[in-house]
Amino acid sequence: MVKSIEIGKWNITFVFRHKWEKFDESVEIFRHKMAFRDWKLGIWFKQSKILGKKGFIRPDHHLVNSYMLGIDLLVCKTWVSWNKDGLELKID
Repeated sequence: MVKSIEIGKWNITFVFRHKWEKFDESVEIFRHKMAFRDWKLGIWFKQSKILGKKGFIRPDHHLVNSYMLGIDLLVCKTWVSWNKDGLELKID
């Protein structure tokens, strides 16, 4: 399950994955990459740089910070990702 919301200039994405999740046919070919191969327990944080919306207007300010906070349990994973003014690929 993936849910994205926009609040002002903030993009927030909530993701929940579990071991028995069913994928549609368009994603089924990538199932081996998304499979639960490792059994982890823990809380994690990740910071990365992504392309910002202003990157196409002012090339000197084209990267913005993106943050992820997640929890890994044995049979499910969940995380929240957020950024301010970042470009995101939206696939429906």
